[in-house]
Amino acid sequence: TTAAPETTVQQTTQVSATTVTTTANTATTSSSATNTSQSIGSQNAIQKELIEAFQKAYPDLDITKIELVYGTYYEVEAMNSTTEFTYRYDQNSKTFILAEQDNADPNEHNIEKLDLPNLKQVDDMIAIAQKAFSTGVLREWSVDKDHGDIIWEFEFHESNGNDVTVKVSNSTGQVLEIDR
Repeated sequence: TTAAPETTVQQTTQVSATTVTTTANTATTSSSATNTSQSIGSQNAIQKELIEAFQKAYPDLDITKIELVYGTYYEVEAMNSTTEFTYRYDQNSKTFILAEQDNADPNEHNIEKLDLPNLKQVDDMIAIAQKAFSTGVLREWSVDKDHGDIIWEFEFHESNGNDVTVKVSNSTGQVLEIDR
């Protein structure tokens, strides 16, 4: 099920105009389910796609953060022993665009890199956050390290205009904090 959406998006840019109309509707439906604040939809496929595409494009960098920003685009932060990078992911072209680059503290490299083999599925972590706070609409999510533990952070937007942040531990699945 993961490969089908990727193939559909790629075909949108490579096939004849007659077929594009059909596949564009599929891509638009998938994109709107993923990229609006109304319904983010399943994120497991994009989590896998981001990690695999990034590791293929930048095998010498370690991922330190993955983020969905305001339901519209994804960012991947990564580093080596000397430099920190922030890349935005273009889902249509399956490419990364450098957004920011800074000097890195060599002592932080091993502390900040994500333990990707032990990273939980984003949809499972969303379910835990929604169980703890079910009245808002999910707008953003991110995963990075804090004090040695991988932490998932979810931002929900309430109808009254307030934002609520729920933090969940990757290792325990426990809700660590709800910030209203």
